Amino acid sequence: MGAFNLVWLRWIYKRYPRGASLFELLFLIGLLVTYLWIVPLWFWSIYRLNIAVPDSVSAFFYEIWLEKNFIRSFLIASIVCFILASIYIRRTSPREMGLTTRNIWISGRDCIYLVLIICICAIAIMAISNNYLSIDGYLSKQKITGRTLLSDIFVAILSGTAQQFLLQSFILQRTLAIFRNKPTAILCSSFVFCLIHAPNIILMVATMIFGTACSFLFIRNRNIFTIGIMHGVVQQALRIFLASIILSILPRR
Repeated sequence: MGAFNLVWLRWIYKRYPRGASLFELLFLIGLLVTYLWIVPLWFWSIYRLNIAVPDSVSAFFYEIWLEKNFIRSFLIASIVCFILASIYIRRTSPREMGLTTRNIWISGRDCIYLVLIICICAIAIMAISNNYLSIDGYLSKQKITGRTLLSDIFVAILSGTAQQFLLQSFILQRTLAIFRNKPTAILCSSFVFCLIHAPNIILMVATMIFGTACSFLFIRNRNIFTIGIMHGVVQQALRIFLASIILSILPRR
């Protein structure tokens, strides 16, 4: 019975690749929206923003908030199982997902080019914000040492690799199957990913631009490791850089 269902599912994927990909994409977005929006809805909207809702609605989302750790753990497990099941049913190869080291130097070189472009933009912002930027002030206020900085970069690399795997190895592969046009698929996948970072407009714009560039590099080289490492390093550098400007502008107490 299980083998029959598996064969049947694989037949559906082959017979209706666009419809199956659209279903997978919508199902994943539903899990992510539930994790990011539905679970914390009571705390951030009803409680913090004091939004008026019926008592029954407030009580319902309050119960969800009380069980948030269990629900979030369940959702994370569901996302992981869903992705693994999709990979298994589709028989997606490691090469298609970018899980390879064969072209790591070529892919790494292209990632360095992108980092250089980001550095040039950062230097331009530094020149404009020269009177405000104070990285030393930020590091001292946050009490960041060399050890904690390396630890933060390592965690950012792991997180960045996971995010890029979700974006390129899963979401992008589905949008490519749906649209069958690389630029359209890249923009659509990046747009989906940037919506996850709402309502932070600055982060959404940065995610859209950076995600689009990373997707072009992924299609070019099919290597998720170099993109993940670049994501982690750039994320940590920009966090320090932008926070340095913001904290420097804020009035001193």
